[in-house]
Amino acid sequence: MTQMFVYGIAAIVVSVGAALFARQRRAAYAVVRPARPRRSRVR
Repeated sequence: MTQMFVYGIAAIVVSVGAALFARQRRAAYAVVRPARPRRSRVR
């Protein structure tokens, strides 16, 4: 029972960490992608 409880907590921590990491990556890509074509168009 204790092992299952520990594995459950570990799975939740990993899933939350992965979700936060994915959000940061998406936000970074969302900022970088539109910035590049705008700069190239201005030039």
